[in-house]
Amino acid sequence: MGKQNTNQETVANLFDDVARILAGPTRRQALKLLGGALAGGILVTFGAKRAQATTCSPACTSGKVCCSWQGTNFCITAGNTCCGDTQGCNSGQQCCTTGSKPFCGNAADICCGNNTCQQTATAYHICCGSGTSSFCSATGQIGAKPICCGTISCNASQTCCANTSCCNSSQNCSNGRCVASAS
Repeated sequence: MGKQNTNQETVANLFDDVARILAGPTRRQALKLLGGALAGGILVTFGAKRAQATTCSPACTSGKVCCSWQGTNFCITAGNTCCGDTQGCNSGQQCCTTGSKPFCGNAADICCGNNTCQQTATAYHICCGSGTSSFCSATGQIGAKPICCGTISCNASQTCCANTSCCNSSQNCSNGRCVASAS
């Protein structure tokens, strides 16, 4: 019974924290905070971790720590995050595990296949597709999210037509093609 209350309290505290994030700062600050929380959750889920007590032979020199990837141990700079066979991600980076192998990407961006989608204060991209065939969408504006449409992306004022083209607001999708709307 006590454990159930603890779990309920944890969920309630999490909900309160999210509410405070959304209520307090500007939209830009809230998005940065939520993005950071999401990135942290993803890193924990996919196993990116601070370098730990793994044994390297020969031993790592001063200021280095041992990482392990696919059975191979190697040394990286202390304080960096182990990330595949890289030299480790620094504090401004995240370990992306969305592509063919882990890589370090800008902490503010979205991991997408073998690349990252750039995020700024005024514009952003979303990741379309999955795995190594992923791509970054066209630039969207805050509040006007781009739309994934097959192997392309449409801006927020367009609609996806048959996963092959983007129709403007004056067009309808008919038989997989954008055609002028009848007035």
